[in-house]
Amino acid sequence: MSTVKTAMYGATILMIDDDAVIRIITQEHLEGAGFEFHEAADGLSGLAAFEETRPDIVILDINMLVMDGFTICKRLRESPAGRDVPVLMITGEEDIEFISRAYEVGATDFIKKPINYSVLVHQLHCILHDKRTTDRLKGTEG
Repeated sequence: MSTVKTAMYGATILMIDDDAVIRIITQEHLEGAGFEFHEAADGLSGLAAFEETRPDIVILDINMLVMDGFTICKRLRESPAGRDVPVLMITGEEDIEFISRAYEVGATDFIKKPINYSVLVHQLHCILHDKRTTDRLKGTEG
């Protein structure tokens, strides 16, 4: 990817997903698009990685063992550092209840599995642009 795009969109992404194959494929696509990629395989390590990396965007799978994506998103929203970070939730579910619940716990948006990586990269750029615009309007971006 060009250095202009990397400089313009050089954002840090944290993906929390218990599927190692999806994390690897997503990493390849997002790093190729100029994003810095971090990952976690479960909710607890994901919350710790969030505190360590302070990502610009979190990609979060809904269906995970031990701690589901709803719980993780809710915990992020309860922390001062996670209150305004965009959270993109991934679901393979068709059920509108899953999608409604994702928004209720604070998701910014969602994307369906199987992931269309061209759409994901575009969606991340749009989310990041909106976040940066909001930050400028709030006077929080330097």
